Amino acid sequence: MKNSSLNFKRIYMRKLQFAVFVLIAIFFTHCAPSEQATKESNDQNEVYVFDDADIDSSSVTSPPPPVVEEPVVFEKKTVVDSSVAERYFIVQVGAFTSEDRAKKFIAENNSKTEFNLSYRYSAKVNLYVVQLPPFTTRAEAEIVRDKMWTIKEFKDAFIVP
Repeated sequence: MKNSSLNFKRIYMRKLQFAVFVLIAIFFTHCAPSEQATKESNDQNEVYVFDDADIDSSSVTSPPPPVVEEPVVFEKKTVVDSSVAERYFIVQVGAFTSEDRAKKFIAENNSKTEFNLSYRYSAKVNLYVVQLPPFTTRAEAEIVRDKMWTIKEFKDAFIVP
């Protein structure tokens, strides 16, 4: 009995050694270095260009001459007015990437303030800005801005000169 269990262990060990050997062989044959894998992937993307072809000069055309337009010159007029030019101060309460979002913001929040909210596209910032009507003095705009800060939706309001 002792002999058969010893035989069984030897057979088991040989099978185990064989399995380990096969796994190691598979591991080393299927694992390629990263340089080799990179080189193989780059080889697939290479395109051979035939560079010894003669150029047919009849099919080659020169680019058309550039068109030079004369600059438009506007007369510069200086308007001198005895009164000081009016300057407005606008309280801005939002800025959005889409017109729909600006409209939605106005629809949801117009009832929360006594002023009419309006929007316009500002090319300067590439956004649709939501603003209050303009004020003639900065002090007036600051008072309204401070009121707007008390409303959660308008906490980021600021004055645009």
